[in-house]
Amino acid sequence: MTAEMYTIGRSVQVMISRKISKVVIVSNSLSALEKLKGGNHSANTDIITVKVINALQHVKELGFYISCIWVPSHSYILHDTADILANKGRLLPEVAQIKGGPQELWPEYNKSLWNDWKREFREIGRIKGVTYASMTPDKNINKKPWHLNI
Repeated sequence: MTAEMYTIGRSVQVMISRKISKVVIVSNSLSALEKLKGGNHSANTDIITVKVINALQHVKELGFYISCIWVPSHSYILHDTADILANKGRLLPEVAQIKGGPQELWPEYNKSLWNDWKREFREIGRIKGVTYASMTPDKNINKKPWHLNI
């Protein structure tokens, strides 16, 4: 969990240095987010967590807004896909106004990912598996790999 906490702290540092006033940090480390939730620490709290809690308090004092959202380990998204999506978000010219948690956000993300996959399936189908792709309507494109049904 130290790596996750360090990464959250580094994100806060980047937020301050680049003067990004609104940030959503998405993490799969529920334990790290739980440690930060109350904003308090004790004598038993590790130094990295203390630094991150202090940085989060400093961000609030600066008038910046930061929100943390937990998502369970890529939620069945392959690591390469998760990296691609993270980079897409990082390179967006404008910060999206996101409200809500995973229960509210996941259905829309799932729909968007599914539409991206259908587009990618069609593009791949122009080069490989041309016959199969041409015979497969969008409604029949499987959401789960074929081998899961064995």
